[in-house]
Amino acid sequence: MTATARRARRGSVLVRSLVIIAGTVSVALAHSWVRQAGEEPLTLGADESALQQTVLPPSEDVELGGAGMATAATDAGDVLGFEITVDQASRLYDTGMAVFFDARLQHEYEDGHIDGASFVPAEAFATGLPMAVEFAMPDQPVVIYCGGGECEASHNVAAVLQSLGYTRLHIMTEGYPAWVDMGLPTSSGPDPLLEGGM
Repeated sequence: MTATARRARRGSVLVRSLVIIAGTVSVALAHSWVRQAGEEPLTLGADESALQQTVLPPSEDVELGGAGMATAATDAGDVLGFEITVDQASRLYDTGMAVFFDARLQHEYEDGHIDGASFVPAEAFATGLPMAVEFAMPDQPVVIYCGGGECEASHNVAAVLQSLGYTRLHIMTEGYPAWVDMGLPTSSGPDPLLEGGM
């Protein structure tokens, strides 16, 4: 293949990727506007069949695979699905294997969030790749949460992340309120990775 053909092919792949991302972000923005207006939310949803499994080690004594990730199911470890409980998220948090993304509104994040979580709502992708996402490895476990219950913001962020090649995505379905109810680590204030806010 000639250099010109390779450049054209790369350009074609880039254009297709940008179109997919732009479409996903457009739907996510519509979701945010609908959610703020108090109407029924739109739902994107990631393709769960395309995601890799994350194995949660049974204790801190288990050796992990490369980059701190378990790579094969064991009798003693839990294989996590796309949707996980607060207990599973807490255990994953304790291992340090995962990054946590808060998909709620900015004022909700600032009022309180999981300690160490980054503010990554779906609409943040409209202006590029959020810095917190740049720091996450595509095969690293990512736990995304919102308010739980009827909130679909975390599913929308998962759909955008999956379109970008992230493969170990987990939704903490009970949301931030359940994390707080269990007395797990929280913080408040703005995300230090945000430059000038959203």
